[in-house]
Amino acid sequence: MVDVQIASRGVRNKRVLLSMRQIPREIFLERRFAEAAYEDGAVPIPEGQTLSHPYIVARMLEAAAIAKSMADAFDRWIEHATPSGSCSSNRLSAASGDAKHLHPIATLF
Repeated sequence: MVDVQIASRGVRNKRVLLSMRQIPREIFLERRFAEAAYEDGAVPIPEGQTLSHPYIVARMLEAAAIAKSMADAFDRWIEHATPSGSCSSNRLSAASGDAKHLHPIATLF
């Protein structure tokens, strides 16, 4: 998934690519959607939300790193009101050791 869907589309940040390889996407999904975890598309999650495309998650993380200094962007992250926020913050946590997530839908937090 990382080589075909993410790196081939221009994501180059090594920490982003590593975290996308290390965190299994299926842990954010209901069992019935686990097989779709690595497809090049959004996957349904509870409350009518979706887990974003792997490429979109990676691009957002890379954009955050570019917008700030690398150390600052990956040391602490607060994400608000994005359906795949728990996925993003878990990936950042794995990459940096610290991440926070806020979401208005409590069941998705």
